[in-house]
Amino acid sequence: MRRSGATLSVATGLLAAATLFSLLSGPSRSFAAEEPTILTIAGENVSVNRPVFEAFNDAFFAFSDNAFTNGHSLTASDLRALPQVEITAAAEGWTKKITAKGPRLSDVLKKAGVADGATVGLVALDGYAVTLDPVERKTRDWVLAIEADGEPLGIGGRGPAWLMYESGEAPISSDDEALWVWSVYLITVD
Repeated sequence: MRRSGATLSVATGLLAAATLFSLLSGPSRSFAAEEPTILTIAGENVSVNRPVFEAFNDAFFAFSDNAFTNGHSLTASDLRALPQVEITAAAEGWTKKITAKGPRLSDVLKKAGVADGATVGLVALDGYAVTLDPVERKTRDWVLAIEADGEPLGIGGRGPAWLMYESGEAPISSDDEALWVWSVYLITVD
């Protein structure tokens, strides 16, 4: 099918306008992310791969009072590219055990350049947070699950990421389950 000259002129004009706008608006805030960030690791000693916190563009971080200078962003693909661990998890009151899968917390932190001796805080979308010092981090084989029972963890459920460890067939106590932060979107590094 042949396009008319008017259609080509409109299309060419729109392309030129879009190109001009992108040149005039300055460099992109993003570091060329091709998919959305689902997890940010923030702290003085992280490997930086994202722009500095900016209140307008980082509205949720601003709303939750989580400003930072150095940040490392991870997408779902970044987390899937790390070695994956499959665990069985069960807790008191659950109707069933689940099979969860994701990278080890230690591998996620290593990717972001976090030192083994650092204390980290895992923060959920609702503000719930758990702090793990270096000893607590080494006590368990912590996993940052990104799927459960073969399905990706989504926002509105327990995603985008869920901190947990292997419980085996026996359920853990509700006190221990309190450490299993779900809807993790931020890891702070002290």
